[in-house]
Amino acid sequence: MTTAEAASSPSPQHSIAIARCTDAALISLFFYDRLLADFAEHPRTIMLSTHLIDEVADLLEHVIMLDHGRVVLDAPADEVRGAAVTVSGSAKAVDEFVAGRQIWHQQRVTSLASAVVPGPLDSPRRPAPARCA
Repeated sequence: MTTAEAASSPSPQHSIAIARCTDAALISLFFYDRLLADFAEHPRTIMLSTHLIDEVADLLEHVIMLDHGRVVLDAPADEVRGAAVTVSGSAKAVDEFVAGRQIWHQQRVTSLASAVVPGPLDSPRRPAPARCA
């Protein structure tokens, strides 16, 4: 094997790990594991852009949220945790639930929908629905 071939081929350790990571979720876990290991060896600021917040939530110390290039949130991660919730279900039920609330993000797929709204679900901004006795 030439020096160029050796330099371009992954180490046996990485080959095994990559070969085992065929599922997207496992690949993500492998990536974040390697990112944290590298950060531990070489501390620095790392900017990470993702829509998959749940995957990185435990890694974050500070959050900056952009909307069309405009900063809409800039806060320590501990202050942001629990600051919003995602509701999902039938489009009709989601629409009824979020009526009158600020919506940070909403999407629809056929007759299903999800929406991200700020604040805890028991927010005093909206009275709790009546319960059947």
